[in-house]
Amino acid sequence: MRKGLVLALGLLCASAASAADLRLLMGPAISTYSNRWPALYDDYPFDGSGLNPFMNYKAGVAFGLGIGFPIAKGIALEVDALYAGRGADYKLWYPSIGNDGYEESHDLKGVSFPALLKIAPLPRPFPYFLAGGDVTFILSHRRRTFLLYNYEYDDQWVGGGGEDFDPSTRKWDFGAVMGVGIDVPISKGSLFVEGRYEIGMTDLYRGSEQASVKTRTFLLILGYRIGGAPQ
Repeated sequence: MRKGLVLALGLLCASAASAADLRLLMGPAISTYSNRWPALYDDYPFDGSGLNPFMNYKAGVAFGLGIGFPIAKGIALEVDALYAGRGADYKLWYPSIGNDGYEESHDLKGVSFPALLKIAPLPRPFPYFLAGGDVTFILSHRRRTFLLYNYEYDDQWVGGGGEDFDPSTRKWDFGAVMGVGIDVPISKGSLFVEGRYEIGMTDLYRGSEQASVKTRTFLLILGYRIGGAPQ
């Protein structure tokens, strides 16, 4: 499977080398899970995040390449390959015993292949809109836990260990993407900024418990477009 991903990335890079519209992409990724991932012996009452990517969020980074294909005036198709670090963070405090607390941090790493239709109804400097789908191959899923001990002289987070959640995680995540962007021309291309919101449609949890865990991700893409027709 990973050899297939390497081949796909190689083909994308080869196509990008000869494409008139190559895009370099990078930016922060804010992500969370719609519900907390089930874990043996853990019974803490965390609220679900629903559709909000900023609740129980994990901050990561995404970077990669894209290829743009103009379709008509003001309309283009873009296909990307992005490596992204996602996941979720959960914190719980115990006010009855001071500020002692518990935290668990999920690291979900994967390679994403978004296909996006970009529509610019008005010329620059007005923004354009994007919508499409995304397929992510999940490379790894780990969880780390921490305990906060509130001492009189200092507060200390102590690592409680780590767990490999790969066995209970599906390998493919399918999602819907929507967003908005703005494009600023420069001498031989353009700089652009995009806000992308992705709603994961796949229940990633495949364990024995009754649970439904889906990804929610906000990407702030900072990019540079080399050549090609104006957006």
